[in-house]
Amino acid sequence: MVLPFYDMKKTLLIVFTTLLFSQAKAQMYLIDKISLPATNEVFGFYTDINVEENDCIYFDLQTPDPEQKARAKLSSYDVNAFLSALKKATSIFVEWAQIAKKNNCKLLSKQIPVSFNDLTIFFFQNNKWFFEEGVDMRSLFFVDDIGNCHFILQSDYMTSQETIAETSSRILTFTTTLLGGYSNSQLSLARYCSGSSLTFNSKDEIDEFINKINATIDWKEQNINNGKLFKK
Repeated sequence: MVLPFYDMKKTLLIVFTTLLFSQAKAQMYLIDKISLPATNEVFGFYTDINVEENDCIYFDLQTPDPEQKARAKLSSYDVNAFLSALKKATSIFVEWAQIAKKNNCKLLSKQIPVSFNDLTIFFFQNNKWFFEEGVDMRSLFFVDDIGNCHFILQSDYMTSQETIAETSSRILTFTTTLLGGYSNSQLSLARYCSGSSLTFNSKDEIDEFINKINATIDWKEQNINNGKLFKK
């Protein structure tokens, strides 16, 4: 089954920073995971065990390119808004699924009219993690060719620029005295991920996903509280 992706043009400020995610990888731990039968994939929930870090969590996303990986970041400021939008979209999904089954609908897709806040999403390419901030998110109602209804949480594409070389050259200017200066230039390589998604078959799967996000947040908050036991 081929699931649809969207590729909307954006006017966003692209973050041209390359994240060397491997630097923090030693402290990034898998806290929980979920199996989604629609894509036959297992997706993880992660957080940093450094008790001095903010209570951010991460969860895996699927990408169209099997050679790439994607991972969304949720800070403590993002969680409530994200889960609120997800629950609202789920309610509409349940209602539309009932309508689709009653009317024997097949091969249909429609965007669910719920706004999600933009997220920071990391993507793995050429053995490095890159990221973009402010990635558009949306949810999609999808009915396959045999009438099964799916809820797709979907991101827009991600881009990042990796600086692969930097040069500096001397500039000489002749006036009454000899003045000198330097000119710097960079050689960059664009990195691109066409999008990411999670596909759910039922409200129960979405509820399980929400519960695991909350459980991971709770784990991180307890981790930070445990760190307060060790005083200088």
